[in-house]
Amino acid sequence: MAAVLRDAGYSVDAAENGAAALEQAERNPPCAILLDMRMPIMDGWEFAAQYRQRSEPAAPIIVMTAAHDAQIRAAQVNAVGVLAKPFDLEDLLAVVAGAIHRA
Repeated sequence: MAAVLRDAGYSVDAAENGAAALEQAERNPPCAILLDMRMPIMDGWEFAAQYRQRSEPAAPIIVMTAAHDAQIRAAQVNAVGVLAKPFDLEDLLAVVAGAIHRA
């Protein structure tokens, strides 16, 4: 995913877990966040809650999940978009572009 987004002209930062992502977002504020809901150390729900408390204005969040209730999970964290796994790379680019455009 990172390579596809970089090839499309985006700057990409990646984190191994939710806690690392939160620290990274504080150091280098993102334009959009691709959020996996099932991360180690800090899951997507906790990340979203803490991120929004710390960051103003908060970047739009796009939820990535293999769960059958992807839309519900996205709504739980007020995500602007959702990518249900598996997804096409074209869908990834479209959702990211839409989220950044709305922001």
